[in-house]
Amino acid sequence: TDLDTYGLMSHMNEEGQRNEALQAFRDMYTQAIGTGPVMDFLSQTGLDALRGADIISSVTGNYSSDIEYASNSFAKSMKGAAQVLQADIGTRICYAQHGSFDAHTNGIALQEGLLTDVCGGIYDFYRDMKDHNKSEDVLIFAFSEFGRRVRDNGNGTDHGSGGVAFLIGDGVKGGHY
Repeated sequence: TDLDTYGLMSHMNEEGQRNEALQAFRDMYTQAIGTGPVMDFLSQTGLDALRGADIISSVTGNYSSDIEYASNSFAKSMKGAAQVLQADIGTRICYAQHGSFDAHTNGIALQEGLLTDVCGGIYDFYRDMKDHNKSEDVLIFAFSEFGRRVRDNGNGTDHGSGGVAFLIGDGVKGGHY
């Protein structure tokens, strides 16, 4: 959720020690290539993960924005998506999620905070994309993984078949579908 701390062995403060540990992984994966299709696949996957981590960790250094994202985990994820998309490293899809909305009681109070986080993160992300002339290239698809009943059970709502999804972006023709 936070690209400033993203990466392999990022907990290691001493750069030389970290590079040595990462080189051990590279050596391990490289030596296994050519020993069979399964090991080739696993080795290439490991090398790709190392390469991908290096690419992703480089995007924060080139990112500049006047948008101040909130400090919650969803806003940090949305900022990370903005950093990756503005870096033009070939990423086509970013995915962010926010906690559990699965509250059967006290749902209004709980969801007010959760929805404030989600709305704020989406708003800041969209403004960031707009400020960097990238908003026409972005479509936000916000959805819930399960539905709720409309009728209150006296203390909240129970699982049901009612669900919602939103599309947000410059190219969206608004309405209820």
